[in-house]
Amino acid sequence: MSQILDHISKLAEKGKIFCSCGSKNIEIGIFPDRLELKCEKCLAGETIKGEKKEDLQILNAEKLEIFPLKLYTLNKGTYKSPEK
Repeated sequence: MSQILDHISKLAEKGKIFCSCGSKNIEIGIFPDRLELKCEKCLAGETIKGEKKEDLQILNAEKLEIFPLKLYTLNKGTYKSPEK
């Protein structure tokens, strides 16, 4: 989880986390077992856990776009978040 938090923090510092509604005001909630990202404008959100190998794919992202349908857009295509 610490690797994911570090990566998300770096993306946020660079302004590379945004919502499909166009907002870059993304709140990041930090919990022991997960990160919660929520758009402050439209309230779209995503929970990122570090439990499965698939969850670590987020570490390859050069940007992160939050969609209401729980999709991530990566620099190399679209990645659908793993089912919980």
